[in-house]
Amino acid sequence: MYLQIIQYPRVTILSEPAFDVQINFQQPSPGTLMTFVHMEVFEPTASVIKRLLKMWPDVRSKLPPFIFCTGHVDDDKFHRFVTLFGWLPISATPCSDGKTRRIYVNYRRNTDGRRT
Repeated sequence: MYLQIIQYPRVTILSEPAFDVQINFQQPSPGTLMTFVHMEVFEPTASVIKRLLKMWPDVRSKLPPFIFCTGHVDDDKFHRFVTLFGWLPISATPCSDGKTRRIYVNYRRNTDGRRT
């Protein structure tokens, strides 16, 4: 069993005063590299969420076909937020702090609407 997860530094790909979108790569096992997306919303108002939703398709189009996320807190509020952006829960996994959280995946869509 591979017990070390290599985490690469976060890179900011979109930043506004109300939110940041960052990515980082994690290597959970040799030969496996996963792209994780981090959305930090500093002003969680309806207008900020709408702006982020409007910008998301352009951001998403520039990322790999499969991207992943997980929350610091795995609750219904987080689930509702990420599913707005097309994230789907795929599994629950133990995290480095000992808590189990859901991992979500997002599939890039082709121009015809099908998943890549």
